[in-house]
Amino acid sequence: DIRLRLITNGQLINEEIAEYFKSFSFNQIQVTLYSLNEETHDSITNLKGSCESTKKAIQLMIEKGLPVSLSVPIMKKNRKDYIELYKWGKDIGVISITPNPFLSYTVDHIKSNENIALTESEQIEFTKDLIILSKKNDFALSNSAPKKELNSTIFQNTFYSSLTVLPNGNIVPGTLTP
Repeated sequence: DIRLRLITNGQLINEEIAEYFKSFSFNQIQVTLYSLNEETHDSITNLKGSCESTKKAIQLMIEKGLPVSLSVPIMKKNRKDYIELYKWGKDIGVISITPNPFLSYTVDHIKSNENIALTESEQIEFTKDLIILSKKNDFALSNSAPKKELNSTIFQNTFYSSLTVLPNGNIVPGTLTP
């Protein structure tokens, strides 16, 4: 059984590309969205307008019936934005929404991310906050999507049966997401 997953920031997805994606049997199209707050999202991506274009791409792919999921890297800048983002994703029909507070300090393997990544104590605090908020806000910590039979939990293991092709052509096990 082969599962086909595309990981994208959504910036280049338009009507034509979304239609083209329908010719594949994607189990999941994972889009990274940092925040619904344009200022926060755009400051993380360093690209003005990226929040709006990413949201439009997500909505377009959902309208086309594609299995869209959200990946939400949790950082110091966006750690308080997750619940609102979760509710938005759930309302528009994404198949899963996965926060990741466990960013590596060297995700890009070049420069340090220690000023943006949560510390270990902040990761623990974020996880505890999610559990508390889930009880107060009817916020599901896990869900399933029978549409594509893709089960999802709050912390998906992206290393499971996946590989990454690096820009230099090397292939490594697992998934690296800068």
